[in-house]
Formats: sequence, structure tokens, C-alpha cells
Amino acid sequence: DFGMYSWDPSCHATLAIGLSVQDKGGRTIRTHDPVRAERIIAEDLLQRFPFGSTRISARGIWKDKTGAAVREPSVVIQLTSLVCVGFAAEIQTLARVLARKLEQRSVLVKLTGPTGRTCTAFVMRTGGHTVSPRCQALVAA
Repeated sequence: DFGMYSWDPSCHATLAIGLSVQDKGGRTIRTHDPVRAERIIAEDLLQRFPFGSTRISARGIWKDKTGAAVREPSVVIQLTSLVCVGFAAEIQTLARVLARKLEQRSVLVKLTGPTGRTCTAFVMRTGGHTVSPRCQALVAA
């Protein structure tokens, strides 16, 4: 007996968020205090997904405008929902809110629908790239 657990189709999201703040040239000017960042993330996550999530401390790496490698502390968040309708839109909203509060240009979002198909997007804090309607439909299917 698996109690409250379900074998019903579910949707999954993985969000990757950097914790360093860069200037327009891509140089790190400061890094968020991990305790403060955890409070920000927990507050917004629990407001939208009260049944919880998994948060993993990570190290991200990317290239700045000069081609130099930039390493930064990051957070990876994993979420699962048994209700897939509207899930992608809610994840997109969460990604934008966290990007704004943690002063990130974007948040990497990977969505997996109930059929196991995936899509990935960089959700920008001020618009721009989004989780496409095609991806949202895939996740809700």
C-alpha cells in the first residue's frame, strides 16, 4: 500500500537559478546570502506549491560576453504535480518571480509532461523567452 501516493500521470518541473548578481558586462558584483535566498525561494514555492518541492544546492557555469567561464552558486528546484492543467503557466510565473527577486536575467526551466515528453526554456525576468504554448500543451496533455 502506497498510501497517498499515486501512480496517476503527473507533471514535473526542474528550475535552475543562479545566486550571483552580474553587471551588464557579466562580471559578478555580489552573491546572495544562501539563507536569504532560501527564504525567498521557500516563500514563493510554498505559496504556489504547498505540497512541497526538493531544493538542491548546485554550482552553475556559463560563459560571459568575453568568453570567460563564470562559476556561481546555484539552486536546482524539483517539483511534481498531479494536476497538469495550468502547471506550465504556474511554473513560468514562479520562474519570473524568482528571477526578479534574485536579480537573475533568466531561470532555466525544464518541464516533463505525463507522457514523459520534455521541453526546456530560459524564462526571462522581464518578458522575452517564455514557456511556449506548444510546451504548455505538451505538459497539460
